[in-house]
Amino acid sequence: MDVFRKNIDVYPRHWSIVSKALEKQLDEIKLFCEDLKDCKNSGKFYITDGVGRSGIIAKTAAYDLRHGLGINAFYQGWHKTPHWKSGEYLESFSASGSTKPVVRRAIMARKDGLKIRCLTSNPKSKLAEIAELVIYIPGREKSVVEAERGKWISPMGNLSEFSFYGVSMCREIAFAQTKRGCNFEDEFLQYAGELEDYLEECRDELFAQEDKIDHLIEDIRDKRLLLVCGVGPHSGGVGQCFEMRMTHAGYSEREKEREVLFVDSENFPLVQLKLHQLKKEDVRVFLVSHEYEEKISKSFFEQLFFEWNLLEVSYILTSSPRAMKEFGERAIYIPSRTFKLSSDYEVSFFYPVALLTADSIACSCAKLNNVIMEERHKVE
Repeated sequence: MDVFRKNIDVYPRHWSIVSKALEKQLDEIKLFCEDLKDCKNSGKFYITDGVGRSGIIAKTAAYDLRHGLGINAFYQGWHKTPHWKSGEYLESFSASGSTKPVVRRAIMARKDGLKIRCLTSNPKSKLAEIAELVIYIPGREKSVVEAERGKWISPMGNLSEFSFYGVSMCREIAFAQTKRGCNFEDEFLQYAGELEDYLEECRDELFAQEDKIDHLIEDIRDKRLLLVCGVGPHSGGVGQCFEMRMTHAGYSEREKEREVLFVDSENFPLVQLKLHQLKKEDVRVFLVSHEYEEKISKSFFEQLFFEWNLLEVSYILTSSPRAMKEFGERAIYIPSRTFKLSSDYEVSFFYPVALLTADSIACSCAKLNNVIMEERHKVE
């Protein structure tokens, strides 16, 4: 729990640093609002881009813009994303600002006449040079890196990716409020402040569940198969991010016969094959579900929990009272704070906090497995 606590404690302090940096960039953030208004009025495309975990955050942003705000938004990796045209927008997410595929696409888009925007933790990067609008997201402080040599305390891109998620969500919520005549910059700062308060609340809530989290970490770290589940762009995105970090935590080392798999419709036949080969005591399930009542009836969850009888070896990050009752000591509660982008579409701060919670669990597993998470991002 020591590593988990140290990780969780970093995020409220880091978001406070991010918020102060954002206050100095209100002119740049306001342009995001103008970009969306332009797309809304003209039908221009707003394309988001990123690779790996940053790409997952970029994908959820595109989904929210499209379905929540009615923008013609696409993620560059979707098969349905149309070819861009001059005058349209490309927003790139990259902590290092040097991710080669992202930089290459930004160069191509710039040549084709697109307006390039980026979120990065490296304002001197190649991507920042290409972009006409840069929103700087502070990276890890040196004091954090030096703690335990930075091995297991918010390693790699954890803080940047969490911050990308928070910034994207605050922008979306603030833009939705402009329909009521509210000032975008004021609303953005308000929701950034609300997220800071919410992080403090969630930190205390997670610390109060210390025994349950300790048990979860000890229980999953040496199992032969860890299945990660989440339905929808946000729960699924957090699940995919967790799968990546658990891989970095040494969970897919062949010699130790440990494997982590994110469960979706494409690889479910593979999951079934592996379940046939293993005993139930060798398997654990990690589920992310904000509103458990609506999600549990989806496709493969019913099979996992009921046909394969895995409910009793499953853990869940949730805000749902029903899930808390059904999973008991295997449920980790995260308070809900939800906002409407439209009459039938909501976003929630639950998801960025679920991301940081899952990352902190992965860091704890890495420490127990004596696996050092390689630092790949520039430290500011």
